This record gives sequence, C-alpha cells and structure tokens, in this order.
Amino acid sequence: MQKAIEAFGCLLCVDIEKTIEYYKSNPVCNCLACRNYRAQVKEKLPQAMKYLVRFGIDISRPDETEWYETDRGIEYTAFYTAGCADDGDPSCEKELQGIVLDDAAFFEFAKEYVPNYWSTPCYTFKLSGIILPYLLEEPFIKPKKSFFSRLSAVFGKNTEKTHL
Repeated sequence: MQKAIEAFGCLLCVDIEKTIEYYKSNPVCNCLACRNYRAQVKEKLPQAMKYLVRFGIDISRPDETEWYETDRGIEYTAFYTAGCADDGDPSCEKELQGIVLDDAAFFEFAKEYVPNYWSTPCYTFKLSGIILPYLLEEPFIKPKKSFFSRLSAVFGKNTEKTHL
C-alpha cells in the first residue's frame, strides 16, 4: 500500500507494505547494546513508536545504532528507513526542523549514509537523544576502543561512539 504522509513540511510517498516486509525479513544486530535497546524502546518511547508505525517502521528493529555510555545510562541514536513509493523522492530533505517525541527523543531526516538492505530508494530517518538504562541480565562488556577513538584521545577529544 502506497501512502502519502506529511512529515517535516514534505509530502513523503511511502510504500508501507514494502517497509513492513523489510523490517520483518532483515536481520538485526545481536550485540548487547542493541538487544538492550530492543528490549526497552517500545515501552520507553510510545509516542515515537506510534509516529514510526505510520511509515511501516518497527521501532525495535533499527537499521543501525550508535551508542555511548553516559552518567545517566546508554545514549542511543537509531537510524530507520522507509521504502519510497514509485512516485516518491527520497531527496525531500529541505532545511528541516526535527520534532521532539516522548520528551527526549529527537526525530529528523538523517543526513548521513546508513547501511541498509534496500535495493530501491528509501527515506532515512534518525531518532536521537534516547537514554536507556542497561537492563539485560548478562554483564555489559564494552568493546575495545578503535584506532580512531584512541587517536582522538591523543588530541584531547572524547568522541567515542560505539556499535558492537
């Protein structure tokens, strides 16, 4: 089913059935941080979940996540995609203002490339500012720091964003 959805001042032509099938059939990351995200996101972000469902997106199955630890918990940025309908234009990315959902999460068009499994054009969205506690029963194991994070530490920047 193709549907025109108004978002961010644009009319987005989304193929909802393709998007739903995409989220059902593609793999998800099984790292600790991503499993922690999936275990909580629907309950913690009900407004964001309802907003994403309009596009056929399953909030618990992001295409990609970035995360890092803070003193308040794990802060996530999650990236999602939705299939363009035949007459859709994924380049509808004016100088758009995002919207705040659930008092904290910020939803906007993603400007960066996000790895995904689409073979046709898609819209890419970013949900950021999500802070969740670590609730899994297994211990949280931090990954080894990458060469680039070690290099940035030498230059006094702590820009560690991690995905296991």
